[in-house]
Amino acid sequence: MTEVDTEVLVVGGGPVGLSMSIMLSLLDVDHVLIEKHASTTYHPKARNLNTRTMEIVREWGIDKEMSEVALPETWSSSIAYCKDLVKPELGRMKTSGFVGLGESISPAIPHLSSQDVYEPIWRRRAESLAPKSLKFGSELKSIRLLDKSVEAEIEVADQIEAISARYLVAADGANSFVRNTLEISMNGARGIANFVNVYFSADLSYLVGKRPAVLFFTSEPRGVFQPLDGQKRWLCQITHLGPGNGLEEYDIATCRDWVRKATQNNELEIEILSIGTWTMNATVADKYSERRCFLVGDSAHQLPPTGGFGANTGIQDAHNLAWKLSLVLKGSAGESLLDTYEQERKPVAEFNAKQSLANSKVVGRITALALKGESADQAISDSRKYGNFAGMELGYCYESKAVISDLSDPPLVDDYVADYVATSRPGHRLPHHWVDLKQRKSTLDLANRNLVVLVDEHESRWEIESEKRIEFIVLEKTVSKAIGMPLGGCIVLRPDGHVAWRSAGVATKDLALGKIINLILGKAVRR
Repeated sequence: MTEVDTEVLVVGGGPVGLSMSIMLSLLDVDHVLIEKHASTTYHPKARNLNTRTMEIVREWGIDKEMSEVALPETWSSSIAYCKDLVKPELGRMKTSGFVGLGESISPAIPHLSSQDVYEPIWRRRAESLAPKSLKFGSELKSIRLLDKSVEAEIEVADQIEAISARYLVAADGANSFVRNTLEISMNGARGIANFVNVYFSADLSYLVGKRPAVLFFTSEPRGVFQPLDGQKRWLCQITHLGPGNGLEEYDIATCRDWVRKATQNNELEIEILSIGTWTMNATVADKYSERRCFLVGDSAHQLPPTGGFGANTGIQDAHNLAWKLSLVLKGSAGESLLDTYEQERKPVAEFNAKQSLANSKVVGRITALALKGESADQAISDSRKYGNFAGMELGYCYESKAVISDLSDPPLVDDYVADYVATSRPGHRLPHHWVDLKQRKSTLDLANRNLVVLVDEHESRWEIESEKRIEFIVLEKTVSKAIGMPLGGCIVLRPDGHVAWRSAGVATKDLALGKIINLILGKAVRR
């Protein structure tokens, strides 16, 4: 039996697992990723990578490849509600969530394509960073938790291999083998509705080419059309209204007829490329870890797709966990830092699940009104949060032992989903401001693999006690003011771009900067 020793074992090679692999490589963490399938997905799934996710992805060095497969921006600015693709639209909702929030808010713009085209790009990047670490076609068969390691057995080409890892990260999806083995339960609404996803090729330009939209919801027949490339590649999501999950009912002929009904064209040439079925849930794991095992992505939460927060929440899980694993493995942080992963990410998933479910109900209400022949104007207006969610994706705040409060109040907003107000309050994502416009360097780019201390250009007397590896960055007055840094104060920035601590003045005697850093990293503080 082949035996492999590594620091982190990542289970699952979808977008969340691949993002974890890329980030661990960039943090110089030895790891192995296993994926039971031999290749990346063929069926389009997650389409929307939102602004916060693309802030993470922009550091991976794949900007050019990602831009080449993006849906043209003209298709991203509104959601259309229709009876079918022929009759006049019931109405439209303008969206900013799929287009971008502007350079004053973020250096990144959302990406719309589909998982089947961007996932191979991510795999190539992950393999370029760690050529021997990715094992596609390898299935996890068992895990055993020990005091200082996780022992796993995987099957590769009918052979059993043993892997010993310090930690395991489960990115193995909604039916997670790891979560089920650990007997971690899921809480929330289950079996909300059943759907059939149909990936097909057809020329619909004569129907929608002059009125592009990111989504075309239809009520007769009931479902949604999703453009994948602005040309002939489409994904339609059919709402299954009959008994059971509909697996046996939706063959190629049935799906082709459904599309033709929505286009009122019985002669439409359609190539059905793949069919998948799924059940909508709005659930979050009871806990995110068990000893040395951590859940990320769909293994930790399953969200309704309305808003596209499923994959995004998972990728941001990985972003939160990767740097913590790195610092603990390198001895720069105490193991208690890992406890903050659940403290910070579970509330975000719970909020996202709740709002995604609310979005789904609003869409259902529009469809019901359309079927009755009643006006859906108010319901469409109420659907604003579906495509306008700046506060939801950028405004969340972490509360944990890795954040030290300054007792300030959060920004006041009318709507925590739609409205975003930048703030450097501890726990929040550091506000974006250009540090160097020519080099396209943002304040978000100041984060690195360890904590960073930001100070303004005025004389500061900050001192670090026995933490010489912490980098000090002096900001120009205009940048300090733009991000809300107090005059003569400082900000401790985490590797994930969130503020760990903010001071209004010089360090006090009983809470010096060195002690603050130790508190953030879960290290013992000398009294």
